[in-house]
Amino acid sequence: MGRRKVLRKKEQEGLFTLIVAVLLLWGGMRLVMGAFGYVETHAWVRVAAIGTVVGAIVVLGIAGLLVLLDALTKYRSRTAARSIVAPLEMTPTDYEQYCAGLLERAGWKAMTTAANGDQGADVIAELDSVKLVIQCKRYVQPVGNKAVQEVIAAKVYYGASMAAVVATAPYTQSAIALAKKSHVLLLSHVDLPQLHKVLLH
Repeated sequence: MGRRKVLRKKEQEGLFTLIVAVLLLWGGMRLVMGAFGYVETHAWVRVAAIGTVVGAIVVLGIAGLLVLLDALTKYRSRTAARSIVAPLEMTPTDYEQYCAGLLERAGWKAMTTAANGDQGADVIAELDSVKLVIQCKRYVQPVGNKAVQEVIAAKVYYGASMAAVVATAPYTQSAIALAKKSHVLLLSHVDLPQLHKVLLH
């Protein structure tokens, strides 16, 4: 069914283009032949010919403009996609803001904390009755116990109901064991857009 619709649309576009081409050709021939005296150029013929040519030019101009706008939109989308900085290329502060932004777009109310005196939380986020503190780690090497310990302290300090570490790297076995005992989520930034669904289960 979808393929038939596509074919029908292409047929309609082809017919429209053909009609425009015929009208343009007819008007042009009238003007040229009239200019050289091959046909009797009554006033209405001249008006019709000029109107046909102008109308065809306007239609083709609008079509060209729409194609140009579509191309510009796609170009801007591709440029924006290329301009996105990879998490590992961000500064630690930018990475914290990036994580907060992912949560914001997923419906959370999220904010980053002050660089000094954050008490182990880089991001504080709220959704419904859930208050979440997050320790962000833009690491290449595996993340260890310290990050988990820091976010446990942040959970107590901020009175949060949940705590998580979000990192660009995997976690050590000791960090995984401590997180399991203390009910801390060990995540990647790619998990944040769907985090609310995880918490519902």
